[in-house]
Amino acid sequence: MKTSILLLLATGLISSALANYEKEPAFCTTKAFHALEVKADRDGLIRDRQYKIGDLTLTGLAVGHSDLNSMIRMAQEHSDFRPDEKYCTFYLNKGETDKEETFNHHYLSAPYAKFRHRKIKAQYTRVLRPVFEENQTTFVSCAKDHGYIAMGCNGQKHRGPTAVAMLLAYAGCNPNNAVNIVNQIWGKNFVRFTTRWKLANMAYNWGAKNPKNREVLQSVMLAK
Repeated sequence: MKTSILLLLATGLISSALANYEKEPAFCTTKAFHALEVKADRDGLIRDRQYKIGDLTLTGLAVGHSDLNSMIRMAQEHSDFRPDEKYCTFYLNKGETDKEETFNHHYLSAPYAKFRHRKIKAQYTRVLRPVFEENQTTFVSCAKDHGYIAMGCNGQKHRGPTAVAMLLAYAGCNPNNAVNIVNQIWGKNFVRFTTRWKLANMAYNWGAKNPKNREVLQSVMLAK
């Protein structure tokens, strides 16, 4: 009897989660997202892919390996930024001092370790949740105030694509779709689907617990 009750509860929770995922924004499928790509040849940028999602211009690129001035010019084409906003560009690795000083620097650990999901989730929570919800300059404030976010790590293979998937999930995308989108764009590069999914699902839950932020993001990303 107890087992049956637990099974029913688990089934209900899964059904509820699936129902929420079905309400995801239209841009959350790989086909729809691919159609939003903005094609541009930009000297000095590495592994850059840019998407126009409603009123949001989202760029994922190898921030650490790209030319500093090229990234600044790209940001300034879209908006005027206060000095403390640091061009709404987020550097998610370390080792490139000029990028650490010029942009929003938040170091993420590599997400491809095989059996460290708990530690990886804890580190990403500590570093990235404030970038969504608490810092003076957040992904949400950049979307709302400037319609612009650029982010990435050194080579845009591990940390950067994972963070993009988390942003999409925070905005309401099914974590499966969020991970499939970034894997299609930048590749898996030995990052397990399960690892990216757990991090994207974590971000999805942050957004569910902060519906105001999710609503703000969606209002920008679904603008016509």
